[in-house]
Amino acid sequence: MQIPWREAFTRWVNRRYVNEVPPVLLTQRRIYILPTGAGLLFGSTVIVMLLGAINYNLSLGYILVFLLSGMGIAAMLHTYRGLAGLSLRPGKCPPVFAGEPATLTVLVRNPAPLPRYNIELIHPAGAEARADVRATDESAIVVSVQPQPRGVARFDRWKISTTFPLGVFRAWSYARLGHELLVYPRPENNAPPPPFFPAPAREGAQGEKGLEDFSGLRRYHEGDSPRHIAWKALARGHPLLSKQFTGGARPEMHLRWQDTPLRAGTEARLSRLCRWVLDASHAGHAYSLELPGVRIPMGEGTEHDAMCLRALAMHDVPPTH
Repeated sequence: MQIPWREAFTRWVNRRYVNEVPPVLLTQRRIYILPTGAGLLFGSTVIVMLLGAINYNLSLGYILVFLLSGMGIAAMLHTYRGLAGLSLRPGKCPPVFAGEPATLTVLVRNPAPLPRYNIELIHPAGAEARADVRATDESAIVVSVQPQPRGVARFDRWKISTTFPLGVFRAWSYARLGHELLVYPRPENNAPPPPFFPAPAREGAQGEKGLEDFSGLRRYHEGDSPRHIAWKALARGHPLLSKQFTGGARPEMHLRWQDTPLRAGTEARLSRLCRWVLDASHAGHAYSLELPGVRIPMGEGTEHDAMCLRALAMHDVPPTH
């Protein structure tokens, strides 16, 4: 079967740069340049003008043809210089929840004393962005990507191009930057409160005064303090609930796979666990997480939250090499 030339060219380029490690330097050997549609029209017009000048022996026609030809050659040189010498490396790639748009950052460094204009970054998945890069500086180009399914979304091969200054030539190159976007499960809406278990009694805990620890949620009763209303739960669509507090030892939260509905399916069960993790984090509780083959012990804090959310995101995701 005959392979289109563009697909064959892309495969050849991918084989050339398959093992490169960022930062990627755009040198002469990896920058390609061709005329755009406007450039082909421009060139055709110059050729027709040249034939007319030859046919009618027009001196002014020759001058105009040579002037336009020189402008085209100068534009080709400046278009190439728009990419030459730039270096690219991956920037921040913050995790998101499934169904949410994400942002990737590509750091483009320009060592030259002249700025680079109309730099375009394109990914085959459809993400693209344009920006100008200041002289002798590094600019962060933020690219918005479409919502991705749970797991790890990889944005590896990028195309960087420019048509500056006249748009009659396009210079482009390819770079493998290795972006990895971690996508958490979508938190379940209107999920029931997470299960609570009483903490083991601590020696000296009895009789302690002034200790108020969050122990769960209950239905709102008339006369409850507005400070104890669960406003975040109300914003998520839950009925009006009040927070309960106890003195002494804090309850523990054990978030377990077996406590989720068996018939709900894998993604729905992960969504409920994700909601429970977020609720426990917002309430400031220590909690543990149990998944098939994975057990994260009791803990709290930002690092613990990230560890649990990553475990949910990577559940049943095959490893890649």
